[in-house]
Amino acid sequence: MDMYYVASPIRHAFVSAENEADAWIAGHEALHRIHTELLDKTGEDIPVEINHVRLATPEEVASWVNPNESSIQNSPNQTIV
Repeated sequence: MDMYYVASPIRHAFVSAENEADAWIAGHEALHRIHTELLDKTGEDIPVEINHVRLATPEEVASWVNPNESSIQNSPNQTIV
């Protein structure tokens, strides 16, 4: 599987997927979790609108993947699943 970068206008996620279509589905689920957390914290209901899906660069993956951390990483606007 490859690592994909999936982005909405305000958040992004890195997901492992076989292809771009699977990345879109996994990314939508990941972004939905992030948006739900935002809704819980702020009360602001923002729909998940994916505007970009592409293979993640090795540099992006290296800078975000840490197997010793939970799936939610340090940045409040991204996740890896």
